[in-house]
Amino acid sequence: MTTTGKMGKFALKAFLACGLTVLATAYANHDASARTLKWTSFSSAKHPSHAAANIPFQKEVEEKSGGSLKVDFFLNGSLGKAADQLQIIESGVADIGVIIPNYTKGRFPLAELAELPFAFDSAEEATAAFQGILKDYIEKEFTSVKLLSLGVTAPLQVMTTKQPIKKVEDLDGLRLRGSDGARVLEKFGASIVLISSADTYLALDRSTLDGTTVPLGSMFNYKLEEVIKYANMLNLYEVALPLVMNLDTWNGLSPEEQKIVSAAAQNFAHNTALSQDNSTNEGRAKATKAGVEIIDMTAETRKKLQEAAKPFWDQTIAGLNEKGLPGDQILKQLIAARDAYRSSH
Repeated sequence: MTTTGKMGKFALKAFLACGLTVLATAYANHDASARTLKWTSFSSAKHPSHAAANIPFQKEVEEKSGGSLKVDFFLNGSLGKAADQLQIIESGVADIGVIIPNYTKGRFPLAELAELPFAFDSAEEATAAFQGILKDYIEKEFTSVKLLSLGVTAPLQVMTTKQPIKKVEDLDGLRLRGSDGARVLEKFGASIVLISSADTYLALDRSTLDGTTVPLGSMFNYKLEEVIKYANMLNLYEVALPLVMNLDTWNGLSPEEQKIVSAAAQNFAHNTALSQDNSTNEGRAKATKAGVEIIDMTAETRKKLQEAAKPFWDQTIAGLNEKGLPGDQILKQLIAARDAYRSSH
């Protein structure tokens, strides 16, 4: 081979090598520019809200950001238990996720208003109502994390293993798993116990509990239909589902990325509410098929329960006032937003 030929071959190899280096560098830079948001959750991929709300959030953020943001899910409590979700996000172990306010009692008293007994009839109604106080009040109590949106569960019902609840007197002597929103039932002789969702099945199976409070559709996530005989539809209370982000993560996003995440978060809250209510509606048929009897609350029972709940509402307002918050005004705005939703639907 001539010297010229060798030089031409060498030049071609050098050109190809240089091109591959440039492509590799560009690919590496593209990868490096994409930020991955670690989403922590104590629920599984089988939970209805994962497909209905989590996945759409992921797709919206990734598509609208043009790939500069990615969302990876860490499910089944792989990063920590339900009670630890706030700390996991605050510490930066995860970037984003839903927390349960009643696991950090007193930290978020306004978000805990979802637990007012007999205040709401659906997740959509409650989620819409909370938009009425979100900007003015709730956002201000989330100082250690960025509040992105606030959804609410479907109303919790009282599930019992042996005793149907057809009148308030049937509550006497029952040991029920629940949080503060269920304490109104203590007025009728029930005892309220706070244990984790994961431990509830065993407690019911061993009869250390007589029942639990859970949205009808969520009963199947924990296989409670295997031990529950009666689904007593009391629309007892709800649980807030704040979607929050680590502050450093939020501040590290560009203004455009923040807008994208914020918009997706609002859709997430709406989709969560829809999923919760759909799950309740579908849960009736599933429960009946599983041998669980559905018992709807009579007007008389509803009236007695609502009357019993009045002191709890008064205590809640007084508690907010003690914290320097305008409890009466906040509750007035919340109920006004709820009633506005009811009148338009």
